[in-house]
Amino acid sequence: MDRIDYLTFFVNGREIIERDCQPEWTLLWYLRNKCRLTGPKLGCGEGGCGACTVLISHHDQASDKIVHRAVNGCLVSVCSVDGCHITTVEGLSSIKDDSLHPIQQRLAELYASQCGFCTPGMVMALYGTLNNIENPTMKDIEDSFDGNLCRCTGYRPILDAAKTFACDKQPVDCNKNQSVDPTTIISTTENKLLNYNDIQCPVFQFPPPLLKHKVQSIHISGKSSEWYRSTSLAELIALKREHPTAKIVSGHTMVQMDRKFKDKKYSVLIAVSQISELNVIEKSEHGMTIGACTTVAKFKEYCQSCSQVLPSYQMRTCHALLSQLNIFGSQQIRNLATVGGNIMHGSPISSLNPVLQACDAKLKLIKCNNSEEYEIPLREFCLSKKTLDGEHDQILVSVYIPFAEKNEYLQSYKQSKRRKLDIPIITCAFQVKLEQVPVQVNECAPDLTWKIQSTCLALGSMAPHTITMSKTQDYLRDRPWCRQTMKDALKCLLDELPLDEFSPGGQPEYRRTLMTSFFFKFYLFVTEQLRKTRPEISTDELSVSELSMATPYIRNLSRGEQEFQSKPNSNYVVGSSHTHNSAPLHGTGEAKYTCDIPTPSDGLYSALVLSTEPYAKILSIDTAQAEAMPGFKAFISHSDVTGSLMTGDVVNDEEVFPTTTIYCIGTIIGMVVADSEEGAQQASKLIQVKYECLEPLIVTIDQAVEHQSYSGRELSLKFGDIDQGFQEAEHIINGEFYMGGQEHFYLETNCCMAIPHERGELEIYASTQNATGVQEKVAAALGIPSHKIVVHVKRIGGGFGGKDSIRHIRLCIAVSIAALKLKRPVRLTLDRNTDMLISG
Repeated sequence: MDRIDYLTFFVNGREIIERDCQPEWTLLWYLRNKCRLTGPKLGCGEGGCGACTVLISHHDQASDKIVHRAVNGCLVSVCSVDGCHITTVEGLSSIKDDSLHPIQQRLAELYASQCGFCTPGMVMALYGTLNNIENPTMKDIEDSFDGNLCRCTGYRPILDAAKTFACDKQPVDCNKNQSVDPTTIISTTENKLLNYNDIQCPVFQFPPPLLKHKVQSIHISGKSSEWYRSTSLAELIALKREHPTAKIVSGHTMVQMDRKFKDKKYSVLIAVSQISELNVIEKSEHGMTIGACTTVAKFKEYCQSCSQVLPSYQMRTCHALLSQLNIFGSQQIRNLATVGGNIMHGSPISSLNPVLQACDAKLKLIKCNNSEEYEIPLREFCLSKKTLDGEHDQILVSVYIPFAEKNEYLQSYKQSKRRKLDIPIITCAFQVKLEQVPVQVNECAPDLTWKIQSTCLALGSMAPHTITMSKTQDYLRDRPWCRQTMKDALKCLLDELPLDEFSPGGQPEYRRTLMTSFFFKFYLFVTEQLRKTRPEISTDELSVSELSMATPYIRNLSRGEQEFQSKPNSNYVVGSSHTHNSAPLHGTGEAKYTCDIPTPSDGLYSALVLSTEPYAKILSIDTAQAEAMPGFKAFISHSDVTGSLMTGDVVNDEEVFPTTTIYCIGTIIGMVVADSEEGAQQASKLIQVKYECLEPLIVTIDQAVEHQSYSGRELSLKFGDIDQGFQEAEHIINGEFYMGGQEHFYLETNCCMAIPHERGELEIYASTQNATGVQEKVAAALGIPSHKIVVHVKRIGGGFGGKDSIRHIRLCIAVSIAALKLKRPVRLTLDRNTDMLISG
């Protein structure tokens, strides 16, 4: 079969024909390193912060429309963008053009940026919504930011600026029924919006050549993996026979996660998003068929459209699905993730599998070895880790979801730490089919009541895979739909799923309580529906509080008010809002951070080697395997410190690199330097450190007290007689309070670069809150005067104290030692996990 070995796509209107591509490259990496576009930022690397948001547009030949998708550049493979146009924040406008895009201008005017690191992602998320929805409402706009985090500005000014594009903005009289000081000025979200009459966004210009782009089969052969794009089902089957262990990809959201967190290596990947049979969406009289490559966003839109035209009882299926689809991931994730990928990945925390099981969905699969096509209910399709490798010999084509029948009810629930873009603590989906039965009371005419025909109770996040409560389902069959039945069923549920403190995910009692609470909530929901639709049939009476539980939660739109005191012109500046001086630069992506500064042509890259034991003695460090890696330059450790080995914040009580003993997981044992960032990271994983674990292991304050492990002489401030105070107190409350640590979570991770100069001088670029501390501590570790070190801090993408202490400064010390030793610039940029690990 003829396959091309190159990619054709556009970036900000410029055509790119890429003939030297690696399947491991993400779109974000390509844009930043090949296109030198630093507007998209690397914040988390796992699709959780939105700083890397870009817009992917393509021509859909089936509908003859341009489809726009705001996506996470850190998850998308660059190999998947053939035939697409990529728009980054730089593609909207720039300061040099002296004509900001309306989105960029309004974010600046309404004070919607502070450190500015997240702002390009905010701009592109909103840009995607405005290009997809002709007349967006305030809810549409607010929903567009469910995948974007801001750590310092706060979301009120960002949403205020974005909602100026809404078609349904209305004024609000905030002074009504209030006694307000006449000198007080009240500024509301609504009144800010009315200052902007134009809600239209400039029309997106799709490159005409891409309208004629022909979708072809692709084969990209990289250094360590291969990428295929198949365009037909027959080609896919042939490729799977040739490469049985190949990974099938469409949205690519989990591949990057598996590489990052599980260190998985995929030698062959097969992209299937262009196969028509896998993209089908059809509605029949009794159900709908959803292709495996249908994105969650498209599935959500289809369910919303179906819910407008279906009979009321069939709508129940769509409503149950939408309960999960509306809070599935984020806008960026929904635009990438597919229905089939969610099913075949078989994650225990899947949000879709429980509700699809409750709907009694059926899978259509093809066996690769003989092309046999067969169907199987999802409830019978084993998704355990043991059999999930069945993906190697079968292909999911589509999912058939039957609509609910007249006396059938469904609902789904999810509990997580935040409502959207968070893994569930528990996901539940319940289904019940009822029938009317007569009940004889004395000699009166028989009354009608409800009896349970069948149920499905599907749970996610409670076991290694999605499970159904078969014993409870059997118990409920043929029993009356009443309060007593539900009470007995709750006991049965708890007996069937006895979680303990060693269960994956922890919080066993909380999760069991959630499970039973959701099931009781389902009983209330169904009972209320029965009372509304079939009042002539006897059902339980519900109290007012129970009725409130039966009503699904709908969050109101956010809004804000600010109060200002009117001031004379002579005192206008102090206490008033003013546009951030760099806000236009933030909005256009032209603001440069340490991670955006280009590495010199002779620059090297580094990666940390961290301890994996909490309290241990280092017996040996074997660098042989790392040294054999291509591009390896050096391993930096305590033996390379030419000045003082001791450092610290107030007191120098820590070693720059440990010589013999480590005291916590995440201690920086050393640093690998190589000629590429990827090479340094790979080599750092090959450093073999042998430990001897020490005792006692102290990780809590209680353990420290028990072993009398104190930090030194107690320092205290005393005032008055504490014993007398207790004696005279009216009430004395005893108790204990435990508080965990809080990660600073600055969006820009720690990064620094050291450049050596003549006479032992050193130039350091760092994202730091303590430039003087960096200068002094680096000078001490190198054994040189402070005046030989110059520290540059252009701007930082958030700090909150996390870039002030020795935890941060030690990174600058490490790259400085390496730079002077190798006499070449050395750069260090931490990924999110490493950054959080070393911060303690």
